[in-house]
Amino acid sequence: MIRASSLYRYRLCPGSLALEAKCPELPPSEDASAGALQHAVLSGTADMKLLTSEQRAAVQWCHADTELLIERTFGEVRPKIFCEIEMDLDGFISGHPDFIAVHKDTAIVLDRKFGRNEVDPAEINDQIRAYSLMTQETFGVEYVLGGIQQPHASLDSRRSLTMYGPKELSEAKIDLKTVHNEAQKPDAPLNPGKEQCRYCRAKAICPAVSKWESSIVKLDLSLIPMEHAAELYVQADVLGKRSAEVKQIIYNMVQNAQAENRPTPGFELKPGIPKRQVESAQAAFDALRSLCPDLKDEVFARLFTECCSVGIGALDSLVARAKNLSEGNAKKLVTGALKEAGCLSYTKPQASLKLVKEEKAAA
Repeated sequence: MIRASSLYRYRLCPGSLALEAKCPELPPSEDASAGALQHAVLSGTADMKLLTSEQRAAVQWCHADTELLIERTFGEVRPKIFCEIEMDLDGFISGHPDFIAVHKDTAIVLDRKFGRNEVDPAEINDQIRAYSLMTQETFGVEYVLGGIQQPHASLDSRRSLTMYGPKELSEAKIDLKTVHNEAQKPDAPLNPGKEQCRYCRAKAICPAVSKWESSIVKLDLSLIPMEHAAELYVQADVLGKRSAEVKQIIYNMVQNAQAENRPTPGFELKPGIPKRQVESAQAAFDALRSLCPDLKDEVFARLFTECCSVGIGALDSLVARAKNLSEGNAKKLVTGALKEAGCLSYTKPQASLKLVKEEKAAA
């Protein structure tokens, strides 16, 4: 069976299914582990205290939004709730939806995304279509409200919903079965691209990616024609070698062409959004304290500090200046004080490879 979370990749690149089967499973990334912890808190299998303030805010938003959806869908009736249950669709697609609520002939199924990359909205999302079908067949409902919650997305993309009835579910099943069958073919094609290569374990051994990489390595960047720039930009997004260099050159090309009112097929310059930053923590504290007069001083101080990140190197420098110490001695003092206060932890270092010279045999 193929996983519902990989359906979109197999739709874009059917051959990646067989190629990935040759690769070992990779350990979860730091972001994936953080997402798994937030899912566990929402399903009730982990403690909220394990989360950072930002993660708690994301989890609390998902919970509040879910309660709102339940109220709007079922009214005062409390539906049966299921979290992270493993299901399959006729033995050809499997998955475990994050949340399911069922009452009579209607269900809600939700997929929660805690990453920063926005995913396709629910109405065109293969994973939600598969989850909706699994929910229909498992619980015997006729209507499924499928939704995606993305607490870190822009406000208008944070939640997307689509309602599936019998007709839409029947059509979705035929379509997803086609995706499955195409990926199972011995000659299924490999079609590299940004979306399908992003999480593919087989990228390092993929002959199609290697071909792209070889063409970019040999490329004279000064000869890039504008009509082929968009295709090359996608290729560079997939590959590591010369990626930043190629993308910067194409960016400059598009910028210059638009300044001269020349066509830029496949591109547009989207205005950037300025990012807010706090220049004075003390001024921010005073300004926000006045906005929350009902909170006790110690409560507001605790909540404010939970939003702040502390650079431990900066603390070393602070103590060094205050006590006229060397950075090394200040570091020892800071480490000892933070350990005693119970607020110091260490990240697990990653081992690095070191070349070892072979010793010559004794004469």
